[in-house]
Amino acid sequence: MVCWIGVSAGFKLYLHLFGTLHRIYGSLGAVIVLLVWLYASGAAILMGGELNGVIWRAVVRRRDASIGACPIGHGRTPVLV
Repeated sequence: MVCWIGVSAGFKLYLHLFGTLHRIYGSLGAVIVLLVWLYASGAAILMGGELNGVIWRAVVRRRDASIGACPIGHGRTPVLV
């Protein structure tokens, strides 16, 4: 979420500084800027999902290590309770 807000704030700054190019490129420039913003937003969402996965695996490993269970991938599916 923080990364997505940062990407949006960066685009706001970019559009503020280079907003005069609309006279040159017209609506084609708006489409390109929209596509770049969508790409950056998608990358931020994917990074957030990856971070959530890493945190989840760390929590499961710590929990399994504390109860003496077998590690992930050794015949048992971890379940968070």
